[in-house]
Amino acid sequence: WPLVKPRSVTVTLTSRCNLRCVMCNHWKHPTRPDQEISYAQAARVISEAAEWGVPEIELSGGEPMLRRDFLDLLRHARRCGVGVNVTTNGTLIDEEAAEEFARTDGLRLQISLDGATAETHDWVRGVPGGFDRIMAGVERMRRAGCGGDGTPYNATTVIVDRNLDELERVIELARELGFASITFQPAVDDNLDIRARNPENPLRPRGERLADLDRAIDRIVRIGETDGFIGNGRGNLESIKDFFRDRLDPGEILCYAGYIACIVSPDGQLWSCMGNVGPVAEHGFRNQWTATQARLRRRQIRACRTPCLYPCYLDGDADSIVEATARILKE
Repeated sequence: WPLVKPRSVTVTLTSRCNLRCVMCNHWKHPTRPDQEISYAQAARVISEAAEWGVPEIELSGGEPMLRRDFLDLLRHARRCGVGVNVTTNGTLIDEEAAEEFARTDGLRLQISLDGATAETHDWVRGVPGGFDRIMAGVERMRRAGCGGDGTPYNATTVIVDRNLDELERVIELARELGFASITFQPAVDDNLDIRARNPENPLRPRGERLADLDRAIDRIVRIGETDGFIGNGRGNLESIKDFFRDRLDPGEILCYAGYIACIVSPDGQLWSCMGNVGPVAEHGFRNQWTATQARLRRRQIRACRTPCLYPCYLDGDADSIVEATARILKE
């Protein structure tokens, strides 16, 4: 039963991407521009969310900045008065985008940073030169006034075996570049079906590397206790150890998929990891959020036994389901 409106509405503008990340399958099945939610439809979702009192809109992909109307949608969200979160691989930030980011109040940027070196980051992201383009984009943002007291930008790092030994240095690099925080998440075996499990996935730390994983997580936890630069809660970080060992207890994961976040797919469907709910372009996202089909998906989510640890669905600040639920109801 939908007790409250979502904390955020994510408009996934496209499945297209200019990178070929080793842990992602979206780019292997790209949408065509004529298949994607239109500007008018996306703007309607943003307007409806703002009118309902949803505090945040997220523009995501694929790579959302591949959309020619991306900046127009960002401006529309600003006019609606909602906070905006943009998730991007950071390679397409030109001067126009940097300046637009700098003058957008309430904007947060999530930029992928998967290695402390160009070699590691570009291996994870599947395209050479991506690391250098991020460095250039961050410099443009800093010149435009982002960072510091301006628009914050945050790093997201996907943990795979290849970058395991660089995670501490990724934190140091993020600090040097002016990032406001860094969040870690483990690579899933199939991000088109988060319930899939493949113990032989070469991206996973396995065997002796699991001890290296434990040490890396322990160091990240200690760093996070010093100044809050780490976006994950301690419990979430500790869960990553069990996640890669396939021994994570679903009962210990406070997953709020279908409750705290409303996600619109590139083709305009209200999306759920257990299956889509219906077209928001036709019925409006608020109607779909409260529809009978949405309640069915929530029941399926509650019964899920393969938690993915995606931070967008987790409540990392609460130690119990009671605390988490109480805070969500209060909000």
